[in-house]
Amino acid sequence: MHKTITSLFFVFSFFTCFCQSKLENTNFLEEIEYELVNGKIIIPVKVEGKACRFIFDTGGLFIISPGLKEALKLRTIDTGKVSGVNKLKTRTEIVKVNKTSIGALNFKNYRATVVDFLEEHPAICLEVDGIIGRDFIKNLSIQIDQKNRNIKLTDQAHRLKLDGLKAEKLSFSQNKIPVIPLKINGKSLKKVIFDSGSNDLISFKTSKVVKLKNNYFEKDDIIEAFGHFNTGVSGNLPAHKKQYYIKLNEVEIGGAKIEHLTSNISKPSNARCGTQILDLGIMTLDYKNKKFYFQPYDEFAEAKRMESFGFAIKIVDKNAIIRNVLLDSPAYLAGMRCDQKILSINDINLTNFSPSMRCDFFRNGSPWKKEDIILVKFMNKSG
Repeated sequence: MHKTITSLFFVFSFFTCFCQSKLENTNFLEEIEYELVNGKIIIPVKVEGKACRFIFDTGGLFIISPGLKEALKLRTIDTGKVSGVNKLKTRTEIVKVNKTSIGALNFKNYRATVVDFLEEHPAICLEVDGIIGRDFIKNLSIQIDQKNRNIKLTDQAHRLKLDGLKAEKLSFSQNKIPVIPLKINGKSLKKVIFDSGSNDLISFKTSKVVKLKNNYFEKDDIIEAFGHFNTGVSGNLPAHKKQYYIKLNEVEIGGAKIEHLTSNISKPSNARCGTQILDLGIMTLDYKNKKFYFQPYDEFAEAKRMESFGFAIKIVDKNAIIRNVLLDSPAYLAGMRCDQKILSINDINLTNFSPSMRCDFFRNGSPWKKEDIILVKFMNKSG
């Protein structure tokens, strides 16, 4: 984990219902170039003929912004509830989209959920119109090449040049999110989903960290943090709580081994890998035949060790507020606690964030993230 502001995670869990939705194309291999912004895969998509930017999310369903709904004059046909990685729910509108196109692929009659968080900070900094996910790719084979920034979509897996590669079993969660084979410290870990809407390398389920430590980790490998975490698709921020980072000696996925790393912050939801895992190799998810392939760019990789002053910030009413603190970290020992106001860091004024400054922090991280020592002025309980 770098010394940056915590970002969004786009993970969904709600009803599945389709209006006789279908993909019109057959016998195809479509290659889509993408942008990677703050760990989010962003692809070009046409909705009712309008050119848009969408997050490609294997953990999510079809979501559009209120602005896109208004621009296309889409009619509300139903309502529902959506919940994110933090398990908080919000009520939403459902609309019908007659035609959605990804490259030359045409998808007919898909239901989309209208969620306003895409027009709020920090998601607004991504400048996207929606999220396209597992309801579009559930019967396809997809291959993601992060080094070359492209995704291949096909209905015929053999066209992805998989000869000579070892196939592993691909299974799925209850919500039809792909579950990938993963080993931690030489032992297989069950139910690790791949969620391209997350920018994690790997994170664990908070409630299982203590249970896992006896078989997978040592007590000293678990790092506690306290505060607000994981703003999800509902747009709601959960209450203060304790969550964990974990030091890992080795992670193995396919033929790639990652050594000496610290996991991302734990979450209320199941263990997951996100787009950071794609930095290590080409991933193929064959939904149709339930097979998983991973072609490592290098046989061995050493992940960056955790570098943190021990706190993260959120922006509230143009001010920087301490979002969470690592216990026993330099920040904690200096008296920094959740919800305290930060006045400045290295003489950079943090009491009057402009929209552009907020987005710059979100996309690029803080200006001091590479420093070894920082000077923080903050307001403690006594003022």
